[in-house]
Amino acid sequence: MTALCPVCDAERAMRGLTRPKRGHIKARLLAYIECAGPQGLTVDDLERLTKLGHQSVSARVHELKAGGCIVAAGKRTNPSGKPATTWRALGADEVTGLLR
Repeated sequence: MTALCPVCDAERAMRGLTRPKRGHIKARLLAYIECAGPQGLTVDDLERLTKLGHQSVSARVHELKAGGCIVAAGKRTNPSGKPATTWRALGADEVTGLLR
């Protein structure tokens, strides 16, 4: 099931937009990752949850990592049997530590 943002989806519908903006995608992905807790989510998990394509999800995950919002939590096997990185959000204490 895809999580929807009623405000953003209504706004997009009013403006006739059919595709979510990149910033909105990053926010959605980060929200899913935060909700997953310390075990994190893989790109495959995020694709399944959001119904977005691999390239969109992978690129936004890379941007979240580069921005210091998420870190690798470990590895787990994806549906094709290959190891996939799990991503978790930084906790408030970790973010505070980065600011010192």
